[in-house]
Amino acid sequence: MARNGSYRGWIVTFAGLGINLALGVLYSWSVIAKSLTAEDGGWGWSSGQASLPYATAVGVFALSMVFAGYYLGGIPIVRRHFEKVVILIVLVSVLPIVIGYLRHRANERALQR
Repeated sequence: MARNGSYRGWIVTFAGLGINLALGVLYSWSVIAKSLTAEDGGWGWSSGQASLPYATAVGVFALSMVFAGYYLGGIPIVRRHFEKVVILIVLVSVLPIVIGYLRHRANERALQR
């Protein structure tokens, strides 16, 4: 019992990290929307057009979390391996950030040659 209890704190920490990363992407939309609506060098979108992808992402995120929590909680293998499932979800949510960083580094190295 003590062994599972010692991992529980880390699981909650990594789950919170994953959720905050996902929400951070949503909150960063204001920076992206400014470049879409900028008159000089922007894409010429109206503010309504620029807010539609954000509103869609927020709605899909909220609905998917409700359904994911409900359905994943009922799957026996998820119940038995809850900690591993949470860690997998966090790793999958961080993977695009790692891939983007590695691509950026590779592009920088290619430009330096």
